Amino acid sequence: VSWKIHDFTEMLAIAFRAFKQGGLSIGYATSHVVSPFGRMGESRGGFLKKISVGIVGYSLSVTEIRAFKQFWKNFRRIMEKQHHYLQVPIRRLRTAGTRAEKEDALVDYVVGLEALLGTDDERTEIGYRFRIRGSVLLAKRRNERQSYIRSLRELYDLRSRMVHGQTVSKEELDRALPVAESALRTVWRWYFARHGDRADNRMGIEEIDKKLVSD
Repeated sequence: VSWKIHDFTEMLAIAFRAFKQGGLSIGYATSHVVSPFGRMGESRGGFLKKISVGIVGYSLSVTEIRAFKQFWKNFRRIMEKQHHYLQVPIRRLRTAGTRAEKEDALVDYVVGLEALLGTDDERTEIGYRFRIRGSVLLAKRRNERQSYIRSLRELYDLRSRMVHGQTVSKEELDRALPVAESALRTVWRWYFARHGDRADNRMGIEEIDKKLVSD
C-alpha cells in the first residue's frame, strides 16, 4: 500500500510542477486503525519534501482548481502509460526543482526541451532547430520570435558549456533558470494539449515546422 501512496504522491507532485510555477513542498502521512474501537496505531510519513524553489509560493485560485481537475484527468492517463514521450521531459521539470546545484537544474530544463523540440533521428543543426522551433511556440506574436531565439540560444550555449566543463557564472544561471523553467513548462503544455494522444512528438514537430514557414 505504501508504494502506491508514494507513486500517487510523486505523480501529483509532477502534475503541480507541470501546471504552474511556484515554490512547493509535498508529502504524505498515513495512520492505521488497530482496534475495533478506532484506536490509531502506527503513523508514518508527514515529512514535506521540497520539489520546487520559488520566491512566490504555490497557490491555486478557484478557477485554477477547476482547471487543474480537468488537467489531472488527462495528465494521469498519460503518466500511467508504460511509455509516453511526454513522461521524460516533465520528469526533468520535476527533478530540476529539487536540484541542489543550479547547473544541474539548468541541464535538466534544457534536456527536457531538447526532447520535445527535436526528433531522435535528427543529427545536424540541433541547436538551430532548438531555438527556432522553441521560438515558434513561446512567442505569442511573430515579431517576438527574435527575442526568444536569443534566449533559447543562450540556454543551449550555457548547457553546452557546462557539460563540457566550462565555468558558468552565478549571474548567468540566475538569469537563465526562470527562462528555462518557463520555456519547458510552456512547450510541454503545448504538446500535452495538442498531441497528448500521439505515440511520439513527430506530429508536433511537423506542425511547428509548418507554422514556421506559413506565418
